[in-house]
Order: sequence, then C-alpha cells, then structure tokens
Amino acid sequence: MSKSAFSTIFKSTVAWEVRLLQQKLKSEGITAFVDDENITIAKPYLAHAIGGIGLRVYTEDAERAVAIIRKFQPSKMNPAACRATCPKCGNEVALRLKWPKEILFLAVLLLGIPFVLLTRLGCTKCEYIWWG
Repeated sequence: MSKSAFSTIFKSTVAWEVRLLQQKLKSEGITAFVDDENITIAKPYLAHAIGGIGLRVYTEDAERAVAIIRKFQPSKMNPAACRATCPKCGNEVALRLKWPKEILFLAVLLLGIPFVLLTRLGCTKCEYIWWG
C-alpha cells in the first residue's frame, strides 16, 4: 500500500505544542507533518480563523499516532482535570468546576469580575468542593 493519504490527528493554536508532539511521534517511528504553522506564527490572530496548526500523519499510522498522543498528553482528554490535593480525603486528582450560568450572571452584575475568576475544585473521589 502506498503512503499517499494523510489524516489530521491533532490541532492546536500553539506551535511548540504541535512540534513537541511531532517529535514524540518521530521518536516512535511515525512520520508526521505540520500544517499552517507559518501563517499562525506570522499572524497569530488568524490562528482560530484557520483552525490552528494541524499535525498530519499517513492514514495507516493514524490510529497508532492517536494512541501515542493520548498516552503522552492525558490532559487533552479531560481538560478540567488538574493536580490538587483534596483537603478532606487527600486525593490528588481534582476537577475544575464550571460556574452555573445564573451565579455567573449575578456575580458579574453585583460583585464584578474578580469573584468569577476564583476557581472551584471538586474531588473525584469524595466529591468535596473547595476554592482553589
């Protein structure tokens, strides 16, 4: 089978992140190519308009490459996950909790923006919620 078809397996607006993943795939024996890097670096405000920088691999290597990226970058699978120690049970994995829309509206209206910038964390084990 000839290696002529490509699949985009990763997109980001950060050039170094894509290059880092490209080097990780290269170390695993997978040839990867970067798309739209020059325009994104030259005009960063266009990064979201063009969809960011793409990481492409040959289609027959795509499944293996995605598995490597998931193993190498677990935070992309759950962006709300973070490392914080729960004050109640000592668990080291927590989730950043989103504010309910009603509270966001009232906070901005009555208290201003600084209140909204506070982070609420929730333990994945005992479901305790605290301010981080």
